[in-house]
Amino acid sequence: MVQGIVIVRIGVGMPADVAGLLPEDVIVELGDESIINIGEMSKFLVQHPPGETITVGYYRRGEKNTTQLTLAERPTP
Repeated sequence: MVQGIVIVRIGVGMPADVAGLLPEDVIVELGDESIINIGEMSKFLVQHPPGETITVGYYRRGEKNTTQLTLAERPTP
């Protein structure tokens, strides 16, 4: 089984939607870093500014793919 972050829901017009990601895709890489949990994803996102375009590696139905995603502004807590 592939280790990564399973996408559950994507907002219309959000970066993941624009990049072509779909629910049930499994994100395994952001840039050149392997991502296997939400903590690693959060750490990566803090280190990269909004507007930066990154490569996202993901699995869809067992097949590995990549796409380009432009990071958006993060909501303030």
